[in-house]
Amino acid sequence: QYLLPYAACLDELTAFCRCAYDVLAPNGRFVSITTACTTDLAPPSASNAPPTRSDVVGYEFSWDGGGALSDGTCVSLTLFDAHKTATVTFPNVLWSRGTIRETLLRVGFTRVEWHGAVCCEAGRQWFEAAKEQLGLVAYFTAWK
Repeated sequence: QYLLPYAACLDELTAFCRCAYDVLAPNGRFVSITTACTTDLAPPSASNAPPTRSDVVGYEFSWDGGGALSDGTCVSLTLFDAHKTATVTFPNVLWSRGTIRETLLRVGFTRVEWHGAVCCEAGRQWFEAAKEQLGLVAYFTAWK
């Protein structure tokens, strides 16, 4: 779904989460996939930095300054086609899991649970090749 990375500031993130909460039936669930960062993620030149490009998945991201990523950093995300030709670039704000969780709870969700990635057997080979390159992808469920 990748809705939350379009929130350019904390007020917008709150509004997005509140909208999701408001449209759910009682006891409903908001299930989503998003990009998320660990606060003060290492700069791309560091050995513990996340991958900034994935030919398997077909993306690359960059940001101004080249310093450490922090909660709320806006990166440029470029998606590639099967021929590795850039097809689109758009802004993507990286919120930490903590900020996302706190915001969901603040607007009324009662519980937030983070999930690991799972894959069916048919996609296992691709998934194994790609999973190391999906470090900024996060999956969650929030309950009303």
